[in-house]
Amino acid sequence: MKLSTTIKYAVTATIGTAIAVLIASQRGGLSPESTSEALMAWCDGCFASAVLIGSVGLLAYVSSGGFFDIFSFGIRKLILMFQRDDDKLKGSYLDYKTEKAAKGRGGFGFLLVTAIVFLAAAFALLALYNQY
Repeated sequence: MKLSTTIKYAVTATIGTAIAVLIASQRGGLSPESTSEALMAWCDGCFASAVLIGSVGLLAYVSSGGFFDIFSFGIRKLILMFQRDDDKLKGSYLDYKTEKAAKGRGGFGFLLVTAIVFLAAAFALLALYNQY
């Protein structure tokens, strides 16, 4: 793995862990009265982290695939119309799409992988909770 990929995973995992700790502490997971209460709180925290990170990852993946291109093109044209920049205003949607395709898509798989790890942790904690 490249260093930048490792940093992406580490930062995403740190943010997910912070979310899980915040939610678990709100649910009583840091000072539980019983083991089952702690497992339930940490399961909720990991599941919430998985949902949030996975949602951001899916939204980033969809938007990088061109799903929202027509909206960004329209907003760009609207802004340029008020700036009176006629050279930039003449471009068509096809020109915009080819320019955007030349820039390439960003990799957002690390968000989905991290979300799957948090989801697996939530299911493991749920299995332990169901045993108590």
